Amino acid sequence: MLGNPGRFFLLFPISAIFWWYFEWLNRFVQNWYYLGIADFSALAYVLHATLCFSTVLPAVLSTVGLLSTFLSPPDHYQSDRVSRLSLERWMSRFLLVGMVVILAVLPIGPDQLFPFVWVAPLFIIIGMQGAAGRPNFFSPLLRGDWRRVLLPVQAGFICGFLWEMWNWKSLAHWEYSIPYVDCYHLFAMPVLGYLGYLPFGLECQVIALSFVSFFSGDILEDELYSVTRP
Repeated sequence: MLGNPGRFFLLFPISAIFWWYFEWLNRFVQNWYYLGIADFSALAYVLHATLCFSTVLPAVLSTVGLLSTFLSPPDHYQSDRVSRLSLERWMSRFLLVGMVVILAVLPIGPDQLFPFVWVAPLFIIIGMQGAAGRPNFFSPLLRGDWRRVLLPVQAGFICGFLWEMWNWKSLAHWEYSIPYVDCYHLFAMPVLGYLGYLPFGLECQVIALSFVSFFSGDILEDELYSVTRP
């Protein structure tokens, strides 16, 4: 994907839609808010925000690609072996319906359910894959390839740290109001809040690969990890 300009640039509009979805969910949980935007008109705000949001997936996927150059596949990894880490279909449907229901009742208990904002989309996609009888995102683990989990987790954390650092003290910036953990800040983010970037990295990769594969008609996961170390 990273070596194909068309596929890479497709990440930008997907990323903008992806993050606007989180902005919509935040209307219910109110975990972050923006300061220094009073001078923006509604149109200017949407345009500037969309431009910023469009960089999220390219940043995370580029970081995954960079990290993959330092971590080769394990010696026992067999790329030609077909392995599936799949749930029973009833379990997949239960997971899918459960996550959808939780998001539906999010406005009722935002202080208790806000962590699901960051994990529900990931579980919904895994549930959809299992319900369709397809291998899910974690299938490569059975082949001994942990990079599919470790690298996006690390990439999410690295990008999250940099985003928080660049946001800190900016004229237009976001701040947080997170129940139970709103203390011991590193930049504007509560220290425990950085844990949310770990599943977020996984989520970025799943969303990016799912949507780009859908539009291009190709399976791109192996391509993302095909970069070898120099």
